[in-house]
Amino acid sequence: MKLKEIQTKIEGFIPLQQLEIKSSNFKNFSIIFVICLVEILLLLLLLPLIFETKDDANMNRIVSGMITSKPSEFIIFSNILIGKVLKFLYINIQNVNWYVWYLLFSFFIGYTGILYSFSKIKSQLWVKIVRHLLIFSVFCFTLLILQFTRIATVSIISGYILILFSNNDRKKYYEIILGVFLIVLGSTIRFYVFLMCFALFIPFILFLLKKEQRFKLFYITIALLFSIGLNIYSKQYYANTPEFKEYLEFKSLRAKITTHDTPDFTYANQKELVKKIGWTKKDFDVATHFNLDVGHPKFSKENLLFLTSNSKFSISKLNFKYVISNINKTLNDLLIFLKNKYYYFFYLFLILLHIEKKWKELFLVLMSFIYIAGIAVFVSLVMEGNLKSRVIFGLVLPIFLLVIYFLDLKIFVDFIKLKFSKFKLANQKLIKIAI
Repeated sequence: MKLKEIQTKIEGFIPLQQLEIKSSNFKNFSIIFVICLVEILLLLLLLPLIFETKDDANMNRIVSGMITSKPSEFIIFSNILIGKVLKFLYINIQNVNWYVWYLLFSFFIGYTGILYSFSKIKSQLWVKIVRHLLIFSVFCFTLLILQFTRIATVSIISGYILILFSNNDRKKYYEIILGVFLIVLGSTIRFYVFLMCFALFIPFILFLLKKEQRFKLFYITIALLFSIGLNIYSKQYYANTPEFKEYLEFKSLRAKITTHDTPDFTYANQKELVKKIGWTKKDFDVATHFNLDVGHPKFSKENLLFLTSNSKFSISKLNFKYVISNINKTLNDLLIFLKNKYYYFFYLFLILLHIEKKWKELFLVLMSFIYIAGIAVFVSLVMEGNLKSRVIFGLVLPIFLLVIYFLDLKIFVDFIKLKFSKFKLANQKLIKIAI
């Protein structure tokens, strides 16, 4: 199939071809910026803020100096550049938990970018408000329960959306520059999320092959090169610091044997391997259930490497049966995630699409889910374990936003207005009767 034929087929489904987008407007961005700021501040004032995982708590302790007695740039799971900036802030402006504020800042910019892009869709004011509230419902959980992988997802996806929704007028380039910044920022927070998001947006990147959209590919390429370059720099920095390189490798191996990450890694399945390294069942339970640290001779990196390399469930022993089992497990993980009470609104979105009789859009949502399920299976195979909820969030977030984009919402808003008018009329009648 020729390139032009592929572009023509893609154009029939890409949502940017179905709704008219307003030109870039700095005033509009300023309004959205203030609204998002007020929303986030209200949530932070009214509700508690916590970390979702121990990883963020540990990185917070490292970079603030709680572990090493002085701030350290070796932030472990994020880019060393983030660590250097945070270290500088902790040293020069003390009594501020900069790690939390850096996550909040990244979320705020990403969230604002997404809402600004959607606000450019031409529609009635009430429809804009409802669409804004729907997007807010998707993201409020991510704000209150901070987790760096989720924050990286919000940042990177916001970057891609800003570039996709940007006006074709090349003189108004600030949206695209912000999009590039968000992609690079997200990649420094969690590089694996950057790779996952790139895979998710490949169909949209193909859309940019159109002549009038092709210049946007240049900026996406810049974001990719910067992200990869910073990742190489970070890895090289760790390689030149043996003690922290050892710590990073140990943590990476330990994650492959924990019960939470790899439930198939049980004592019954690994009994023979466990005996070869001199572990008892109690030792195995400690290694798979607790957050180990470097230094204990029994739980050495060599022992963990032996277990992960020779495990029955290692990717090196990939076979048809293992792949089928992994597909079933991954699909089950996706369905369990979507059954979570926090994401019931997704089904409401689909029902509204059905009411609006947008069959083509529903078909695209189905095809997107199949595409994402394929990426999820690949990610699960590479990770050799369960898909964590924070990873699934990154996988399904584009579908959530795609469905919200497709929703006309006029029927929904008109229905609410009708109900409100009837309620108001009934009240007026009761007042007249009372008088």
